[in-house]
Amino acid sequence: AWLLVLDEEESRFAALPSPGGEKNDQEAPPVPDLSIPASHPLAVTLLQGEDVLVLGETGMDRQSQWPDDRIPAVWREAGVCVALPLISGGQMVGIYLLGPKLSGDIYQRQELDLLRTLANQAAIAIANARFYEQVHAFSQEMEAKVRERTQELRDFISAVYHELSTPMTAIRGYTELLMGEEGKLPEARKQRYLQVVHRNVQRLMRLVADLSDVARIEDGRLTIHPEPLRLRDVVQGTVTSLSSMVEEKGLRLAVNLDPEDAIVLGDEQRVGQILTNLLTNACRYTPAGGRITVTAQRMDGVVEITVRDTGIGIRADELERIFDRFYRSDDPLVREQSGTGLGLAITKSLVEMHGSRLWVKSRVGQGSTFGFTLPLAEMPHEQ
Repeated sequence: AWLLVLDEEESRFAALPSPGGEKNDQEAPPVPDLSIPASHPLAVTLLQGEDVLVLGETGMDRQSQWPDDRIPAVWREAGVCVALPLISGGQMVGIYLLGPKLSGDIYQRQELDLLRTLANQAAIAIANARFYEQVHAFSQEMEAKVRERTQELRDFISAVYHELSTPMTAIRGYTELLMGEEGKLPEARKQRYLQVVHRNVQRLMRLVADLSDVARIEDGRLTIHPEPLRLRDVVQGTVTSLSSMVEEKGLRLAVNLDPEDAIVLGDEQRVGQILTNLLTNACRYTPAGGRITVTAQRMDGVVEITVRDTGIGIRADELERIFDRFYRSDDPLVREQSGTGLGLAITKSLVEMHGSRLWVKSRVGQGSTFGFTLPLAEMPHEQ
């Protein structure tokens, strides 16, 4: 006897040795491959209501309705003479095959009735086993995702705590200095302290804005308002706002716009936010002496904007995950930089709201390039 079990991925009934059977000291003969496609006429006939097929004169004292040339050759060679469907929930999960009786006698009707009952029980057992496997696999997958998300949330909380505590500590320290030395501090030092306080307040405001954006993106409340805008103005405004960060790290920043006066369709505030996030990341992860290049190039009705750096690069296995919320690489060179793991996730969502896609190319030790497109609203007329 043999058991064929449905392989859903291959859409075949794959042969398995039937359980049980007498054991002896002799080596068991090899199990023949009796597999057939799920679309085979025999399988279709069994599924459509035939509770048993008797193949050939060896099965019963009547001739099968199935011509020999329509019976799989390997079945004939193996001596298959009875096929019973294993059906559960309207789906045939397997086929039970029997060879001739060892006694040489034919199968009696009552024997086939008993085999039908056993086939029904086997079908239920196979269906239950598959259901258990599916539930078990789903449970393991969910557990893994929960563990992963829990760790990401812990990392996020830790990062937010760090992002909050660092500027707040600086603000507290410098305000105490200002209050304690009121009227005694030279004006230049006082202004320097106030600049530190202002810079850290701005850092806190950016963090609050990021958290707000994530919440609004999550529940669909964040919207954009595209309108024609001069790309050069947005790029230059962003570059100017980050010039102090670029200078402090000793980086070189170049801007190449072609054409320089392209008019694109976008939400000015959000396009500026996209560029700010990409340039901030480039600054963070590019060592001193490195180079950052912002490029805009016209391509078939759109302008492709890229931000390229010569920084530490991103591992290939992380290129997809870097856009996940809360995700931060375990690379020590990344961990030593501040961040919450929200910037690229927000940037990706904002780019997609503009009908584009945020892409990245990177090689470890050589740098990264991030890019997206904006539709052209108007091109300048040639003089």
